[in-house]
Amino acid sequence: MTKIILGGLLSGFLVGLMAAAANADDIAGVYKGTIFSGGDYPGTTIFTISEMGKIEGTYLYESDTGPAAGDLTDCVIEVRLLNCIWRDDFGKGDFSALFSADFKSFDGGWWEDVSPKGRFSFDGSYPWTGKRP
Repeated sequence: MTKIILGGLLSGFLVGLMAAAANADDIAGVYKGTIFSGGDYPGTTIFTISEMGKIEGTYLYESDTGPAAGDLTDCVIEVRLLNCIWRDDFGKGDFSALFSADFKSFDGGWWEDVSPKGRFSFDGSYPWTGKRP
């Protein structure tokens, strides 16, 4: 009896989780927020869909030294968590964003390097946020 109840609860959880799973079209668009770079600066993150159906992006933020821009590549979405590589004039590293259930905003972070094992938490990251205008 316990196995049946637990199995039913797990099945219900998985169905609910899959209902919230993203596809590329859910994420595509413009998000305004902040990007940390020695301080929190206004930033714009734009996610697009490539001809191959992959998520990619660009970002722009205004810092004390002027505007900075870069690209988000190698993006992979798992349910509502997007993982990419950021690249700009300062280097490259990991980027992760956890989207809200309606995909209208995200709370994320970036790291100064690319982890060969992937990122499983936001520990040690610098904040990066976005909200659809």
